[in-house]
Amino acid sequence: MKLLTRDHSLVQMLLSRGQITEEQARNHPQRNVVIQAIGLQSQENLQVDQCRGSVNPGEVLMLCTDGISDVLDDATMVEILGTSPNLQACSDRMVNTAVARGGSDNITVVLFQAPPAHSTDPTVVPGKP
Repeated sequence: MKLLTRDHSLVQMLLSRGQITEEQARNHPQRNVVIQAIGLQSQENLQVDQCRGSVNPGEVLMLCTDGISDVLDDATMVEILGTSPNLQACSDRMVNTAVARGGSDNITVVLFQAPPAHSTDPTVVPGKP
């Protein structure tokens, strides 16, 4: 699993600067303080992140809110991704696990899997009938 984006938050800024540890960031009292967002500053000062790259056959991209990433650690997400029979079951398990562990705010996950190399149909999702 590889993190592709970073939050625009006070805690992420402190973490990036090495002023706090990952563990301190998880429990920081200001972890929800956003330092950049549409409407928070002028359009001219808004820095929009872009992520470019390629997705290899069979790779899964996951977009999730902090309602998932604040409650489930990387090992749990990898385990769920690796043991679910299809993407729908995987997203259901992630949401249900986050809720069961006390998550309560914006628990959302979107999964996309690139088709296998041998597939000629771009709509085919491996493991899904």
